[in-house]
Amino acid sequence: MLTYEELMSWEPAVLAESADKLNSDRKSFIDLQDEVDHGKPPGTWTGDSADSAVISHKRLQGDLNDIAAGVSPVIDALDNAAEEIKQAQSSARDAMGVIKGHGWVADVSAGGAVVVSDPTPIKEAKNEDTAEEEAESIRKQMKELGSQIADALAKADAADAALATVLRNVKGGQYDGGTGSIRDATLPPKLRGLSGKALIDELMNDPGAYGGYVDALPVADQKALADRIADELGPLAEGREGHEFSGEMPMSESELKKLTEAVHEFGGDPTVATRIANDVGSAGVMNIQQAILGRFDTADGPDGYDPETIGASQRAWGHLIATATSGIESDNAGPTDEHVSANWAKNLIERGETEFPTNSMGEQMLGYKLLGPLLRDDDHGSWFLNQAGDSMEEFEQKYYAENGKLPWDVTQDPRRIDFTHGESEVDLDADRAPAKPGDTDAKFTEPSGHDPFGGLFEGMSHNPEAAREFFTSTTSEGAERVEYYMADREWPAHSTGDKSDMWPTSERYFGDAIVAATTEDVTPESGKIATAAFEAAEKRIVPEHDDPNNPDKKVEYQGLPPELRRSMAHVASAYMPDVWSATSDGGIDASQGPLGSRTVTMNLGDLGVSGVREVLGDIGRDEVAYNMTRANADAYLAASLDKELPGDTNDLETSVIDPYANVRAALEDGFDKEQVAQGYESDTIRSGEGDGKWKAGGWVAEKVLSEGTGKIPFVGGAIGDAGKLGIDEAEKHFVGMNDIDSVSEIQDQIASRSNDSRVGLQGMIDAAVYRNLPADSLPPELLSGGKPIAMDQWTPEQEEAWSAHRSTTGTPAFQAATLLERSVDQMENAREHGDTERGEG
Repeated sequence: MLTYEELMSWEPAVLAESADKLNSDRKSFIDLQDEVDHGKPPGTWTGDSADSAVISHKRLQGDLNDIAAGVSPVIDALDNAAEEIKQAQSSARDAMGVIKGHGWVADVSAGGAVVVSDPTPIKEAKNEDTAEEEAESIRKQMKELGSQIADALAKADAADAALATVLRNVKGGQYDGGTGSIRDATLPPKLRGLSGKALIDELMNDPGAYGGYVDALPVADQKALADRIADELGPLAEGREGHEFSGEMPMSESELKKLTEAVHEFGGDPTVATRIANDVGSAGVMNIQQAILGRFDTADGPDGYDPETIGASQRAWGHLIATATSGIESDNAGPTDEHVSANWAKNLIERGETEFPTNSMGEQMLGYKLLGPLLRDDDHGSWFLNQAGDSMEEFEQKYYAENGKLPWDVTQDPRRIDFTHGESEVDLDADRAPAKPGDTDAKFTEPSGHDPFGGLFEGMSHNPEAAREFFTSTTSEGAERVEYYMADREWPAHSTGDKSDMWPTSERYFGDAIVAATTEDVTPESGKIATAAFEAAEKRIVPEHDDPNNPDKKVEYQGLPPELRRSMAHVASAYMPDVWSATSDGGIDASQGPLGSRTVTMNLGDLGVSGVREVLGDIGRDEVAYNMTRANADAYLAASLDKELPGDTNDLETSVIDPYANVRAALEDGFDKEQVAQGYESDTIRSGEGDGKWKAGGWVAEKVLSEGTGKIPFVGGAIGDAGKLGIDEAEKHFVGMNDIDSVSEIQDQIASRSNDSRVGLQGMIDAAVYRNLPADSLPPELLSGGKPIAMDQWTPEQEEAWSAHRSTTGTPAFQAATLLERSVDQMENAREHGDTERGEG
């Protein structure tokens, strides 16, 4: 049975890349037909040799056809496996993230079931009347999470098995290419020999079965297929005035689903996508989005398409637009068979300022809101995303200057409009209002879609080049973009009404884009953006202070939202050498660390030591962010010790232990303060509230949530296995703030964790000294076959032998004792120094 760790180690992107390469090879293979035809023996050639040549030629054609017949199923199987495994990984990560956030564990049984349990003793219920209800709720959640992981593992296992079956069939010669052309051989038997209307009819009859074969069709057939799809889209693409929503929907639910399947399956081909886009026109694309979101006054009352159908359509159109525009690289690019013109794309974006009616009541929706969901696709090009971002931003800032508020707050229709991530955990009622009547405590897990910048930044999170280009430019008002979106912009949770707090903002997708720009395919600009993000984060943080209007009151602390704390944790973790340098008075030369000189770095000199520590403290207020950053600090500590040991330890206090202590102290200060704040807010904290209320967005979820801690590679280099020591140590402390019961328990846990931190630091130093000592300097009790015995395999007697050896003056291990003693003092000094800076000492 496939395990969770094995699933996470799979690389679906490699499968997708292999499919793309094979598809390119298939096209080249099809082109061999001309060579085969030219090599056919002429009819004027007679005799035995001529007969032999004809037989050989037919055999060659048949062999090539059989090879070609096997290529297409492999391409289709690779694509399907890549998509299925990617979805399975995402689902399993989400579930494991919740499990780890609660401090639970997940075990996979031999039968494939996943059992989730709590390794800690069950706490006594606070309310005996609801004890059984609380316990049953926890058991139900554990069971659901286990089933989610089990289903994901089964889905990935099935995809792997299906791919293996196809590969075995190819190897066994199970695919017969027939006697026609090589091109015919690449198609399924039902499509061979078909042309014109008969071919298009068969393709449209079952898009799901033929989506992987459209690339093998002649260009003329691809265009004919696109024309048919565009023609059937006509009822949706014609556009509507408000009064035209009085009547039946433009097509039935089943018709829209079938047409959406065709757009999804065939719209990933550049020729088909471009032809559909040109046939429908930029206006038609927006009209289609208007129609699928519209409310129609039918004979049975107000009605609209099902949210699942809407989401599938939005995803399909997002991918089609990405395919049709990704080849554009300049403002004056003309049209080709494989991408629309730059003017077409600009016209689509400019329609964002148009207001589109969505029902017979005259309610309007800005075109940018219709466009936002389409920008989330993985494959958008840099030019298109930046064109959309520039346009939306200029419109937003002009509107704000004239009206004093963002344009995304003025809709009269407070329903959800972006279903690209599926339905919310909260079911929608018949009118698609924010929640069921009476369900006042429910929370949505995805933004409503009224703020189109969520879609823009999710698209950029998949395209680091696009994100870097956007963030290194200024706004239309001349402001630095990272600062504007991180510190100055008022991110809307929802549009209007008393349920606005039920919807999260789109900020997490901005955070994802920052992570992509700073840590993926890095350039020198990546370090500049990381620096700007730290500086903007510090600007946004407002410490608790006296109310100037009321000396007897305090203005509460205001920091980053949890989703941005996780994004900043990712940046801090990736640039840990620079964070170390910046948190130390006088600075530490990061180029002297284990990664050496790096071409991509952060420069936090302008922010100052106190500013960097303040940002780290805010990161520490989120449990996931705290563990993430702490684990990478541990890993960098281990690598730094390995670089310096077993040499002179006199400089380690200032070059290694001191910066590590400062980073850890800042993180723990924030973590402790958040626990205290939550404890005083309510003596009973609902278990799960801290972890389940927010989840990281697309990119961060892919890279961080549920993969465990300490998995972020350092920008500019890699460390060895030593980093795993820090990871293991961090995993032991993945304890949720949501499990705290009372203020008194908070204080106990703070003291306990402070002690754990000191012990953990001592353990890492101890392990580093031991693994870097030559074997001949160790006592014989610690050797096996002349090699050191791993510390985790020691017996109590061996532990005593090491302790005695380490304490013996003059031994190489004695340096561990002196380092251990000084490290405790430095951890305490770092905490006290931070308190003094904030005026709390």
